[in-house]
Amino acid sequence: MPRLTFILEIPRQDSININPTDNTERTTLRLRTWILIGLLLLGLMAPVTFVVGSHLLQTSPTMARTIGTPLPVRVATAKQTTLTEIIGATGEVEPIALVNLTAIMSVRVEQIAVDLGDVVSPGQVLLRFDREVVNATVIAAQTAMEQAAADRGRAANYLQRIEAIYTQGLLAKLEVEKAQATLDAANTKYNEAKEKLVRAKKDLQNLAVTSPVAGIVMERPINVGETPALRQTLLTLGRIDHVLVATNIAEERVGEIHVQQPATVTVTAFPNDVLEGEVVRIKPVTDPKTRTFLVYTKLANPALKLKPGLTAFTRIKREHQTLAVPSVSLLNPTGVQESAVFVLENGATARLRKVQVGVVAAGMTQILNGLAEGEQVVVVGQFSLRDNDHVLIGDEFKELKEQVVRKQPN
Repeated sequence: MPRLTFILEIPRQDSININPTDNTERTTLRLRTWILIGLLLLGLMAPVTFVVGSHLLQTSPTMARTIGTPLPVRVATAKQTTLTEIIGATGEVEPIALVNLTAIMSVRVEQIAVDLGDVVSPGQVLLRFDREVVNATVIAAQTAMEQAAADRGRAANYLQRIEAIYTQGLLAKLEVEKAQATLDAANTKYNEAKEKLVRAKKDLQNLAVTSPVAGIVMERPINVGETPALRQTLLTLGRIDHVLVATNIAEERVGEIHVQQPATVTVTAFPNDVLEGEVVRIKPVTDPKTRTFLVYTKLANPALKLKPGLTAFTRIKREHQTLAVPSVSLLNPTGVQESAVFVLENGATARLRKVQVGVVAAGMTQILNGLAEGEQVVVVGQFSLRDNDHVLIGDEFKELKEQVVRKQPN
């Protein structure tokens, strides 16, 4: 069989055409591109670096102290202002007055329409006496008065006859005097019977005991079927169209509370309601156990929803027209009366100064001594300062704001 022969030709190495000039141009182009990108990034980062660096210099006391530049601070001016101090304490709702309803007749109680804790309105019937008993009393009094009237008439006629006989000289004067005494006694009995009848008729009109006020039943010492004595207490009502909140205030505050001082009250049962009132009474005696004294705040209660015994929190307002600075400027704001601030002198030097403080309210602190009106105190950066440090006052975002303004179109 014939043989098949395959011949594989491998080209010689010197037959491949490579141009070294093309490789050099590609490398150069890539290098130029990266250089251009680097320059572009550097150009973009320069403003950011400047702004960040400027911001750090103006906000970082540590960096400023390290490189020897003035320390960045913010200041506020001591000025006269009105501070509203709040003196607060818990208390309890009480009726503004207690009304005792007493028995004006000694008659059996037939009905009681209310119980302890019931809210009542003016004119509401609370209790009724037995009508049949009072009717019987009226009838008996009417009969007694008619009998007394008849007795009086007979006594008057007898006296008239005795006087006629006496004028004829047939009787002694003693008989006339006796007849007159009988008539006087008859008149007395008639007047007493008439008074009893009037009282019985009045009792008939007062069978129903009604409430004279808007209030709440505080006590009910009488029961159905009982017969009270005259002037015995039937019911005790607490008047609650207005209420009092009795608050225990610490004795050291006694000189700061006065009558007609405005106050606000919140009641635990109605936490979303802020009630406006005023101080109407101050108990002058201090409790020796708690070292507190009672202050009474009056509140309107038209809906009668405030009941005696509810827990309340009273905030009594006291206004001070005084020199004050922001509380954040104080280096030891927890001090009782003495604190310290850094005061700006000559516009560039921070000097440490002790001050006497008072009331704290709404982020401001009263300065009693140590500062004058118009002086500037450091409110930002003061905790990094030392006495006699040089400072720089300004807005840490000033540079950034200026750049933003420049970029905005006209």
